[in-house]
Amino acid sequence: MTKILHFVTDYPESLSATTTLAVKNLLESTSSTLTHHIVMVDREKHFFCRQLDNGSYHLGFPRFKFGLFNTTISFLMFLVFIKRFDIWKSVDVVHCHKLTIDGVFGLFCNLLLGLPYVISVRGASDEKWLRKKFYAKWIFKMIIQRSAHIFFVSAFMKNVIHEIFGHLSYRSSQLANISGCEFVPLQNEFSYSNKLLFIGRLTIWRLKGLDNVIKAIADKPNLSLDIIGGGIDTIEEIKHFAAQLGCQAQLNFIGTLPNQEVKNRLSQYVCLVMPSYPETFGMAYVEALNANVPVLGSKRAGITGYVDGKPYIQCIDERDVMQIGTTIERLYREQILIKEMLRNDFPILSNLFSDVSISNHYTNTMQAFGRAV
Repeated sequence: MTKILHFVTDYPESLSATTTLAVKNLLESTSSTLTHHIVMVDREKHFFCRQLDNGSYHLGFPRFKFGLFNTTISFLMFLVFIKRFDIWKSVDVVHCHKLTIDGVFGLFCNLLLGLPYVISVRGASDEKWLRKKFYAKWIFKMIIQRSAHIFFVSAFMKNVIHEIFGHLSYRSSQLANISGCEFVPLQNEFSYSNKLLFIGRLTIWRLKGLDNVIKAIADKPNLSLDIIGGGIDTIEEIKHFAAQLGCQAQLNFIGTLPNQEVKNRLSQYVCLVMPSYPETFGMAYVEALNANVPVLGSKRAGITGYVDGKPYIQCIDERDVMQIGTTIERLYREQILIKEMLRNDFPILSNLFSDVSISNHYTNTMQAFGRAV
């Protein structure tokens, strides 16, 4: 099997204790077809380079403001890693899971060890650093150009890279996050609803676009909005915000729910409204589509770019309250027709978002780097 060395910042077993399972889910779903070796990278206060009991590797080094000296420190830690451990001698390819954070390790592997590398590009963090770290633009460009393949987890990032660097030549494909959705068409008849759904962390409710959603429905008393997410203090703040607009009665705070219960509820809604920015991918969008529920999201984030020109995926300017309102009205008015179109397109969505399709695409791409036996 093809042996892959992964450099990954967001991994559940790292010191950052992230709850992001995107990379872990991908590796677990392809563990029977590919061999994975994991290097977790933590930017903490101390330097360390060690192997854990589970066989994975762990690099740690300080993080400075604005990412200063990151490349130099990463290079020094990389030299320590390849001196201390020889796992790199037995791998076929390197996968760096964030262009602007982990990508330098792929570049070092290529320049010093002759290993090919692939990179993933993710919206929130990669877009932030591509725009802010102007002094590192040259190395980001080199990482892109020398990569053997680029996986766009955030499809819209391809346009961002073109905007920043102009035309660059590279091989690429889209690779959605594993979401547990298989897109089996529903056979039931659709009925009209007046209920909208928002899902998100209420501690960052404005970043998730909830404030503009509330403004957009304030003059539409026939519509109600169910809000799934926790945070008692924040809920009171949101209620006060809605009361000032005279639409508090339209909001229904459900609180936090287990993921399966959320999925069970989805089909009763007109649409999922989550014009969130930034948003790297957004599992909730795919889960809604899988339940035959249209989605409204930001044109600069989430699953924008995966499917274009379809009424069941509305990508809007998350700052434009009027556009949010008119889009919600259309989804409400034409909900039966749009949901039927969505159901008819399940084969297209399955090819993009089902776990099987994602795993197969990743496996096929990475197996091309395997050494001939």
